Amino acid sequence: MIPQIMHVDGRITDVPVPERGTFTIKELQKVIGSTVNFLPIRGDRLMVVDDEGDPSMKNLPMNMGAMLLAVHPIYGDALVVRKEYMPS
Repeated sequence: MIPQIMHVDGRITDVPVPERGTFTIKELQKVIGSTVNFLPIRGDRLMVVDDEGDPSMKNLPMNMGAMLLAVHPIYGDALVVRKEYMPS
């Protein structure tokens, strides 16, 4: 599975895995645009989401597609990635 960004507007964008085979925390923060949090989802995947406090203070819209996958309220864009591509 190629890592994918689930945008709040419903678009899905592929994100190439770096040549070294894993993302760094800084790369994940750049993709999400903020500090990040990791939520386990089905199988061997994680969802990388915005972790900067109260979503209402940042005015982030709810991400309905990501919320259905995570079964948890998700605000802003979310990256779905296999655990093997995550930093150690």
